[in-house]
Amino acid sequence: MDADVGQQQEPKVDLRSVFARDQLDLAFKSIGKEAGFFIPHLRPGMDLLDCGCGPGSITIGLAELLSPGSVVGIDVSELQIERARTLALEKSVENVDFYDATAYSLPFEDDTFDAAFVHTVLQHLREPQLAIREIHRVLKPGGVIGVRDSDWSGHIRGPSNQVLDAAWELYTRFHAQRGRHPYAGRNLRAFLREGGFVNVHGTASSEYSGDTDSVQATAQVMALLFRSSDFVKPVLEMEWIDLAGINEIVQAWKEWGENPDAFYAFTNCEAVGWKQ
Repeated sequence: MDADVGQQQEPKVDLRSVFARDQLDLAFKSIGKEAGFFIPHLRPGMDLLDCGCGPGSITIGLAELLSPGSVVGIDVSELQIERARTLALEKSVENVDFYDATAYSLPFEDDTFDAAFVHTVLQHLREPQLAIREIHRVLKPGGVIGVRDSDWSGHIRGPSNQVLDAAWELYTRFHAQRGRHPYAGRNLRAFLREGGFVNVHGTASSEYSGDTDSVQATAQVMALLFRSSDFVKPVLEMEWIDLAGINEIVQAWKEWGENPDAFYAFTNCEAVGWKQ
């Protein structure tokens, strides 16, 4: 690391505060958009497990859809669980509950649920197949699972920018080095089959930023991600980049967000399978 760079103050951003902002909040997600591929396989009265429920907006939407069935959301973040419980109270949804738990060790008996939903979780796990097998355990025979995750090769951005192209390669390399799965989307069918599910079929959908507000929101998210201490500290320590390079990336995202021609899209892959 360059000596002068090492003496500069490392930028620190708490990602929890980033995603708690209203305009970036995951609570704006809807089940029609995020779980639309799975809804045809659900019916009222089903009991469902939502693994990686985050702030609970999708979970609560599923609970409203499946009433009088019950829905349980789990997440490893106590902050997200608190937010989810608060949201359920605000919406007066009573057939939903939330627990701080990991998908590797679910606190439920065998054959408990009729359905399971897993949204943008597997890409973050070192051993996604183990989580799928654990979900398989708690599903009843005949139970259905729906998984959705992005595939990082499916991110497209315009106009072309060499700094941002290199930044995305760096970010992908960083997450792969930490045992995550940036290309989880293309492997969802394999994950489910290896986890014991049958009749697995896959689909895909896309999300995009194509107007001034959504482009600027995307630019803000990306700039903050590349300033997060969760990312900056390790890559500086490994000497993959210096702080001047980080600042260049952040500035490039800001400039991209101000470009009237800017466009961003990414692919989400989905898969549905059943327990025999």
